[in-house]
This record gives sequence, structure tokens and C-alpha cells, in this order.
Amino acid sequence: MFLAARTDRDAKPQHAGISMFIVPMDTPGITIKSSTTMYDGSFANIFYDDVRVPADALVGEVNGGWKVLTDALANERGLVGGGIVLKVARAFDLLCRDVRADAALRADPRVRDAIGQLAAEIEVGRQLMIHCAELAESGTTPPELGAISKVFSGELMERFGEAALELLGPRAALSQHASGGLRNGRYEQTLRHSLMWVISIGTNEIQRSLIAQRGLGLPR
Repeated sequence: MFLAARTDRDAKPQHAGISMFIVPMDTPGITIKSSTTMYDGSFANIFYDDVRVPADALVGEVNGGWKVLTDALANERGLVGGGIVLKVARAFDLLCRDVRADAALRADPRVRDAIGQLAAEIEVGRQLMIHCAELAESGTTPPELGAISKVFSGELMERFGEAALELLGPRAALSQHASGGLRNGRYEQTLRHSLMWVISIGTNEIQRSLIAQRGLGLPR
């Protein structure tokens, strides 16, 4: 796995003293403790005790790990944002089918407005995804654009989940483990997953600060 480690305690600013390493997970001293997450996935807590790696495990330059880390995260945020948008788009297709199947929902202009708003936002997310993918292919995604994609897509999933519950009612809040849930609990799962995406890969609050400083040139 990637490991960012402090290699110069006296470096100023502090992030200038970080180096990046690739560490084999079977290296002595590494302990892995898995946990189950609220979004039905798994996560690993990694502990390092007197772990030693060879010099060729270094990625980039000594004390140059911050650039390696931020470049990798910018690309990841841009592309992960695209993956989130695709998940929302698939769930949106199911939502449209369920709305069409209900005559009262189909005839309600407020429902049509909500569906149209979601469709527009999904297209915005798709365009962001394509742009970030093109930038990554040509070199790297600027950190502020990766942050924009990540913030928009994560909060889009949250807005979609809330809209689905509002439009379809209590049955959309039932999980796949409950009887009577819509689409095998897909809507509930989407909303539950959205809580992870506004935190994962850097909280959206931190991403907004990055956008403000790097993208808009605002002061800290």
C-alpha cells in the first residue's frame, strides 16, 4: 500500500518533510484489523510496529511525498467522483421507472420538477467526470478540479437519496434486509452510501477550502 511517512521532523512547512513509500503488506510488523462499515463494505485499520522497508520502496524524492500524494488524490477524487455519478445515474433510471408506474406521481408537476432537477445535476456530474478523465489521461487532474468533482458527486448522491425518499415514501427507506422495500433496498442503500462519500477521500469541508484557495485564489 501507499504509505506517507514523515522523514524530516524539522521541515518547514511541515508537509515538506513527508516521503511516500510503497510497502508490501506482508512486511513484518504490519497488523491488519478489518471492520465492517455502515455502507455494507469492509475497511482495514493498518498498524505499523517497527516496520522497515528498503530504500527502493521510495516513490519520488525524499521529502517530496506531498506532491506524489496530492497528485494521486486529485486524480482519484476526479475519477471516483465519476464513479459516484454513474451509480446515481443507474439509481435515477430506477426512480424514473417507479415514478412512471404511479399515476399520481406521474401527473404531479412538483415531481416532474424534482426529476428534471436531478437529471440536470447528473449531467453536470457526468461532464465533470469526462473533463477530469481527460485531464488525468493527459497528465494529472488539478487538485481543485478533483475536489470539485468529489464534492459535487458526493452531495449529488445525498440529494438523490433524499429526493427518492420524499417522492416514493416510507417504502424507499426500507433496506434490502426488510420485506416490502423498493428495488431491493436500492434507494435506502444509496442514501446510506452518500454519508460515506461526503467524508471519504477528504471531507467535503476540506475540499471546499482547497477549491477556495487553489481554484479561486482566496486567502486561508
